[in-house]
Amino acid sequence: MKKTGYVIWSVVFIAPWLLAYVFLPGKKIELTCQSNYEMLKSVSGGGEARSYGTMTSYYHSDGSGISRYAGMLRIGGSSTKYQQFSVHRVSNFNYEIIGAFVKITSQQNSKYVDDNADESAVAEYVYSGFKNGSVEYLKILKVGGNAFAAGIGVMPRIYCEPISKSVSLPR
Repeated sequence: MKKTGYVIWSVVFIAPWLLAYVFLPGKKIELTCQSNYEMLKSVSGGGEARSYGTMTSYYHSDGSGISRYAGMLRIGGSSTKYQQFSVHRVSNFNYEIIGAFVKITSQQNSKYVDDNADESAVAEYVYSGFKNGSVEYLKILKVGGNAFAAGIGVMPRIYCEPISKSVSLPR
């Protein structure tokens, strides 16, 4: 009786995911995306962290992608002197389209020579995707013609254009 119960519960919990995996594979697209980027966040002690720059991303049809960020990070305020850092990062990622969302998993991140910002400060104040293994879900919307916008509530909007004209995303 116990074995039958385990089998039934296993089928109930595993079968839907297995069917979804087989019959609803993640779509792949080719897009190039760019965003002028500015964020302001509070830091402990009453100060602020301001990041600004440009983020460019390429989504390849094999489910891989690369993002490049070039900008500045300025931290300080209230009781501390401002410090300014150059941030120049590259992130390799994998992505999957799930309905009207894109799941992005960061694989490898690199600093360029002129980047003098601390790893933890960049992940906290610029973009958490610059931390290996981070996972994010972006909402995708068609904004006219062949253009798309992507983003989440706490990040600037990213505007994308298809590399090939055969791109179709959920509405």
